[in-house]
Amino acid sequence: MPNKKICFFLNTPDPTVIERSEFYKIDVLILKELGFDIQFSFNYKNIPTDAYFYFVWWWTYAFFPLMLAKITGRKLIITGTFNLSHHIAGNDFYSRPFLHRLLIKMSAKLCDANILVSKYELCRFKQQISRNNAYFSPHGLYLDKYLQSSKEKREAFIFTIAWMNRENALRKCIPEIIKSAYLLKNRGFSIPFLICGKIEKDALFLQDLVNDLQMNDLVKFLGLLSEEEKIKYLKKCSIYLQPTVFEGFGVAIAEALLCGTPTITSKVGAVSEVTGNFCSYVNGKNPAEIAEMIVKVLDNYESNTRIAGDGAAHIQNNFNYVRRKAEIRDILKKLNLIC
Repeated sequence: MPNKKICFFLNTPDPTVIERSEFYKIDVLILKELGFDIQFSFNYKNIPTDAYFYFVWWWTYAFFPLMLAKITGRKLIITGTFNLSHHIAGNDFYSRPFLHRLLIKMSAKLCDANILVSKYELCRFKQQISRNNAYFSPHGLYLDKYLQSSKEKREAFIFTIAWMNRENALRKCIPEIIKSAYLLKNRGFSIPFLICGKIEKDALFLQDLVNDLQMNDLVKFLGLLSEEEKIKYLKKCSIYLQPTVFEGFGVAIAEALLCGTPTITSKVGAVSEVTGNFCSYVNGKNPAEIAEMIVKVLDNYESNTRIAGDGAAHIQNNFNYVRRKAEIRDILKKLNLIC
């Protein structure tokens, strides 16, 4: 098949996120390997009119490329996590204004394919949003760069990854992580907590909390890391810690397991679908429970490392790049976009 130009639409003020986020990078690579030229569009003002088809990440602003696709007779695919309902105001479908919900639902119904990344979300999406054009294809990781080398040694620190605007910081239980570090310090466990990710202005209260608890010696915000730096921290940390209120998949959790890292998270949303029995689970809103689980994992570290190693094999077998590529190819065939 000759190269055909497609539009990869992602509404964002920061186009570099394409390179920092594994799920975007994987889909870009897949589409290129399937023989397509990609034109990126990062807002509704620069959507090309001559794309062979439109591949849209997230339903939030999909209505703009959808209108263009309908006018020009092109097909449109939407993928991502839908976040139907998870009780964090402003960060799920049902907390949005009525008009916004109407446009999102219309986009889901009128597009040619919705690709959901977890069975948990697929089931609810079919029940409440749209049934006939819903498909399942989980995120796929490019395995080689994550697999742990026997030469790499663990160090004594806890690691967390989170983009921290206010809503997402609350969903990822960052205040509870800070409070759990405080509780551990009071019990004599002075282990560093390193949290990477951009802190937006509406989440500066996190640093205030660290200051109020006098935890600046142990809780450090690393800011944005390169992919190489992120993976280095995942491979070196003692524990990957990501308690959460909701996850439509949990890519960072899967990345940590793929590195063979003992992982603590929460059995909510699609998390257990991805992680199986290879993580330790806590109530993300309970700092005391988080702190207690950290102690338990460290006290039984050899056993938890073996479990994490089995988790790495689980992620390799079920959430790999090859699977995602094959499933996207099948969807494109059904839509007559490739032979």
